[in-house]
Amino acid sequence: MTWKDFDLAGLLFGACAVLVALCAATYTARAPRPSRDKPFFVARRARLSIFAASFVSSFLAVPSIAKAADSLIGRPGIGTLCSHLAAELVLLGMQIIKVNWAWYPSSHKAIAVRVGIACCVMAAVIWQFHYINVPSEELAYGLPDTTRVAAYMVTHLGFLIVAGAATGLHFAALANEIWRRRRTPAAGLAAIAVGTLLAVVYASSRMGATLTHLGGLPWLSTAEALIVPTAGALSLHLITVGFALPLPGQQAALPVRPRATEN
Repeated sequence: MTWKDFDLAGLLFGACAVLVALCAATYTARAPRPSRDKPFFVARRARLSIFAASFVSSFLAVPSIAKAADSLIGRPGIGTLCSHLAAELVLLGMQIIKVNWAWYPSSHKAIAVRVGIACCVMAAVIWQFHYINVPSEELAYGLPDTTRVAAYMVTHLGFLIVAGAATGLHFAALANEIWRRRRTPAAGLAAIAVGTLLAVVYASSRMGATLTHLGGLPWLSTAEALIVPTAGALSLHLITVGFALPLPGQQAALPVRPRATEN
C-alpha cells in the first residue's frame, strides 16, 4: 500500500496551492514596494519567488494535475520533476533570505555560493531524470523499481534534508531571539521553522522508504500513507503562512538580524 492509493495527497496539496495563491495575493497587494537601494531588497524579492515556487510545487503535487502535465507535454514524469525543482527553489529562496538578513550588506558572495550549489543539485536532478521513464504518479508517490530512479530520488531528497534542516534551525533560532520584542514576526518565523522541519520529515520518510525498498526490507505503510503527504503539504502551508503572517499588522517585511530588529 502506498499513499498514492488515497486521495489525501490531492486534497492536501490542492488546498495548499489555494492557500499559497491567497497569501501571495495578500503580500503583493499590501506589502510596500522597496526600491533597489533599500536594505534587504534581495530578501523581499526572494519571498515572492518562494510564493511562486510553493504554488508550482503544491499544484503539480496533485496527482491528477501531474498526470495531466505528463500528457500535455508528452513526457512521463515531467509534472513531478517540475514539482521537485520548485520545492528546491523554495529552499533556495529561504537560504537567500537567511543570508541577506544575516550578512547584509556583504551578502552577495554568500548568496552566489548558495545559488551555485542549488543550481548544481537541480542540474544533477534534471540529468538523472533524463535517464528514467516513469509516470509522475509513480515518481512522486511510488517506490523506485530501478537504481536510476532511486538515484534521482536520493539526490532530490538528500538536498531537501540537508538544506531544510540547516534552514529550519536558523529560522527557529531567529524566532527565539526576537520573541520577547516582536511577537507577531517571531510567530511567523516559528511557523517557517516548523514548516521547514516538516519538509525534512517528509524527505526523510521518502528517503527511508526508498532505501528500505532497495534493500528488500519492509516499510511502515502508515508512514507512507499518512505521514508523507501530510508532512509535505503542511510544510508548504506553514512556510507560506509564516512569510505572510506579519503583513496584516505591520505591512512590512519580516524582521532581519536580531540586532537589526530594533531599528
